[in-house]
Amino acid sequence: MPEAALFPTPWVITPDRAAFQAAFTRFGPRGFTAISPLFGGCAFGLTWWQDVTKGDILPPTLLDCGEAAAMALYYLQHSSPSQGVICRNLAPSLLHALPLALKHRLFTAYPAEAQMSTSPTRREQEKAHDCC
Repeated sequence: MPEAALFPTPWVITPDRAAFQAAFTRFGPRGFTAISPLFGGCAFGLTWWQDVTKGDILPPTLLDCGEAAAMALYYLQHSSPSQGVICRNLAPSLLHALPLALKHRLFTAYPAEAQMSTSPTRREQEKAHDCC
């Protein structure tokens, strides 16, 4: 079960660099969790998410890997402790074998809409782009 304290709300869908920067400007580095769009990891890959969320000071992030267990496990093993994944198809035997430090960063479903903030407005995105 993931540790909620590692991934503070609101969870903000950040489909691109501008949305990520706008959320960072609005909430600060520990005031939100950047989350990829549904199945973003499968659609765009790990390097896309790394490009979207790059920076020296990062908020917690969640990459939705859909049902791609291998991608989710790879990302968990090669990312920082503030980065987690969503994977809907992780075999119970794999889940049981995961080290505790990784289990706390694994979600088995996309978050409920009630936990999410709306993505930053276009104006907020433009403002963040202008200043950074």
